[in-house]
Amino acid sequence: MAKYGGWTGKILRVDLTTGKISSEDTFAKFKDFLGAEGFGIKLIWDEVPAGTHPYAPENKILCGAGPFNGTGIPHAGRVTYTSLLPDCPFYGVGSGHGSGHWAANLKFAGWDSVIVEGKAKNPVWICIEDGNVSIRDARKLWGNGIFYTNAAIMEEMGSECASVAAIGQAGDNLFCPAMILTDRSGAGSLGPIFGSKNLKAIGVRGTGAVKIACSGKELLDMIAYHTSLVGGTSGSMKPRYPQPWAEYSGGAWTNAKNVFWGGANPPVCTGECDPHDVQSIAFRGPGTRWPWTSPDMQSTMVRGASCFGCPQPCNQAVHYQKMKAAYGMADYLCNECGGISTTRDYYGKYGSIAGADGYAMGSWLADDYGLGDDYHYTTGDFAYVVDQHPEILQANLPEAEFKALQPWLELRKKGDPKFIQELLRRLAYREGELGKAFGLGSYELNKRWKFPPMSQQWKERGMGKSIAWNTTTWFAPHHFEGQQVGYLLNSMYNRDPCMHEQTHFNEITAEIDKKVFEAVGLVNSGDAIDEEGTLRPINEAKIRLAKRLSADGVIHNSLVTCNRSGASFFSPLKERGYKGDSAIDAKEYSLITGDQKTEEQFHEIGLRIFNLMRACTIRSMGTKNMREGHDRFPDSAFDHPDWKDKPAFTPGVQRMDRADMEKALDMYYAAMGWDKNGAPTRETYEKLGLKDVADQLAKLNLL
Repeated sequence: MAKYGGWTGKILRVDLTTGKISSEDTFAKFKDFLGAEGFGIKLIWDEVPAGTHPYAPENKILCGAGPFNGTGIPHAGRVTYTSLLPDCPFYGVGSGHGSGHWAANLKFAGWDSVIVEGKAKNPVWICIEDGNVSIRDARKLWGNGIFYTNAAIMEEMGSECASVAAIGQAGDNLFCPAMILTDRSGAGSLGPIFGSKNLKAIGVRGTGAVKIACSGKELLDMIAYHTSLVGGTSGSMKPRYPQPWAEYSGGAWTNAKNVFWGGANPPVCTGECDPHDVQSIAFRGPGTRWPWTSPDMQSTMVRGASCFGCPQPCNQAVHYQKMKAAYGMADYLCNECGGISTTRDYYGKYGSIAGADGYAMGSWLADDYGLGDDYHYTTGDFAYVVDQHPEILQANLPEAEFKALQPWLELRKKGDPKFIQELLRRLAYREGELGKAFGLGSYELNKRWKFPPMSQQWKERGMGKSIAWNTTTWFAPHHFEGQQVGYLLNSMYNRDPCMHEQTHFNEITAEIDKKVFEAVGLVNSGDAIDEEGTLRPINEAKIRLAKRLSADGVIHNSLVTCNRSGASFFSPLKERGYKGDSAIDAKEYSLITGDQKTEEQFHEIGLRIFNLMRACTIRSMGTKNMREGHDRFPDSAFDHPDWKDKPAFTPGVQRMDRADMEKALDMYYAAMGWDKNGAPTRETYEKLGLKDVADQLAKLNLL
């Protein structure tokens, strides 16, 4: 067996039906697919037949690490879960992405990934302690929250150093958008897949190390170099307040002389961070992500929490004492991203008065129940039927249930946190018609409750981060608003791809000279970027950018690195001319593994994974005409009321032009080596080392 750095060389397979635990060679089957998401897509293609229900024992889930996890490379602390998506109408393949230390611990235990298949007769959890793996009884854990589950498993493993990926009551009850949480706050979707297998958690403790091909000095030098390039959390590349080393400001991360972590003892002033100092970089972002920016919440910040080896702490650790005093709940909270803002979305138009109590309550309960919210579509659906179409709610709930809801809906109007307590319990336990229906996920909920046509719903909701399907349209514009490239990328996936790289382009382009874009490999043109507020028609440079990001997204989900890092394209540093390093992934991969790859060669690995994902989608849908059935754009992109009578390409208007987007598809398909209907050709499959995939699709008349 060939030896490489980065990988352990072993993948763990656990069959919950038979209780069989086995090990297989990483390189024999998976090496050409990099890690994590690539491994998972390969697994689904090879072993899960089209038409398999996501909750069937025959479905499988791969909990994946990549060659960077556990090495100390910045932003390489995430874990990717890959399986069939229960909220996708044709059960397409997709991935969720958690954070924390779980993936590093898995590597330290000697495993590259964990494949879970089958279904246990009773609730179980998987215990991984280095090479010792066992399936353990979880009946006492089932029905409990994630916080209790984590504590109980760490106690049983005899170590607070163990890392646990677990589901709460929402996953137990197959609530479709339920999360798998690692280390109590790192949320990744596909929780109901665990639940469908009677799998409560996977606990892992590793005492080994990850071997690397380069010297220690080379690794440390690369880490220092990478760290010097990064921006702030959530992909933002600019500080909110001026810094002496950053010419531009007004972004999302807000360390400054007047910004304190007020809950720390003693309080910590975030100050003017030194971009070359890892500890100083750690001040970027924590405690400043909305809604913790309010004075009462800023004063509760204790510290920022990071994934393994990352200098940017996206989790906010807060000490909100009122939680214990007023509600008898734990007063320490730690959450990332949407887990905080989700609460406000449930309050809908009353979110502005929900206040810190509501945010804290929702954050704590959502993490414990494992509810999360997969890019805010559960919250969007709830606010939609309560605020805009209460007749839908009344028509679908039994009379007694509808009447029983009214008192706590009144609490919602007051911003009372008791509303969120009641609602999240109903959802997690799937109580009544409300819990059962929302537990089906947005697509099935829309059908069950007979929502208006999806395009009309989009017009009315106007939500920028929702996921919604119907037979012809899917759209999840996460960080892509107003960009043809973003619309293209979103249309290719079976769920929101959450690619923060595009955020960097959207945010920074108005100020940075277009010459910076000449340094972005495989794009090499400032014409990929529009002037501020003015959308230009699709062009070749934008298509090159779309192709580049198509590969980058799956590369980062496979390595596994966080898409919040902007090092690939930009740097906030004036001294660098704001240039990142478009070849940094290939450089780090070559150093860690010893498998030398140029930027172009590494990009091709991403295209291999991306095209295999495309093949999975074609097989699941049973059609090669992806243009009509899959790669569509929402009506709201073209005629949202916000645009009124202003035509596309008018300065300040983000309206898309239908003919322009059809042209964009034509150009993108051609650049990717796909036919006019969006299906990869045999030549493309074979060029990427996927001849067997082409042969299988040919037998199904899908080539």
